[in-house]
Amino acid sequence: MTKKIAIITDIHANLEALTAVLKAIEPFRPDNIICLGDIVGYGSSVNECCELIKKTCAAVLLGNHDAAIAGFYDYSAYAGPVRKVWDLHKKWISEENFEWLKSLKPAQMFQEIELSHGSPLHPEAYEYLFTPDDIIPLLKNFELRPFITFVGHSHLNKSFVLEHNRVQEQSGFGFELLENKKYIFSVGSVGQPRDFDNRSSFAIYETGEETVVFYRVNYDIISTQKKILSTETPPIFAQRLAVGF
Repeated sequence: MTKKIAIITDIHANLEALTAVLKAIEPFRPDNIICLGDIVGYGSSVNECCELIKKTCAAVLLGNHDAAIAGFYDYSAYAGPVRKVWDLHKKWISEENFEWLKSLKPAQMFQEIELSHGSPLHPEAYEYLFTPDDIIPLLKNFELRPFITFVGHSHLNKSFVLEHNRVQEQSGFGFELLENKKYIFSVGSVGQPRDFDNRSSFAIYETGEETVVFYRVNYDIISTQKKILSTETPPIFAQRLAVGF
């Protein structure tokens, strides 16, 4: 039976973007919505985004920003603006949402779909998957790999096709999946796009038909910027939203 699954990731406390994406997803009538992590970080709507994700998503991963807020690693070596944001979000987050973040994992299986915030090879390391060379280590156990994997973290729309001895990157926004191959899709970012397209991103995976399509959505960037600038958040995280980087 065909099912539609919507995949979102890298919300980054951007409530306006998240609201716009969830509204755009509604007409697809998905069976499930999945979030690949990084609910917090950069933006100003920490608790609002946590609550909305909890309400709407069937599976949620722990992103690296979430892990920092949850106290899972020392971030003292990070750049000053990022440390500032994480310090603020640790102060703003409710106790309930803090405990919820602590309960999440960086990777999991959802039905037969592999989900990972970063590379599924070492989920806790939050390694980026930017290029085919980054994917090659995953070929070692090709036969054991799931048919399809969705990742976040890079904030980019990427599609990779895996065969026994090679990885190829596919261009485009819509993809038909073949039985004898494996696939990894990076679904971009809801709240902090970084491909110089400032629209939010999400993906729809249709099982049975075996198709994946990336979608982009406009949202009220100015309102998000004003909210960020009304706090102690470094202004750079408001400014970069306009250019999508």
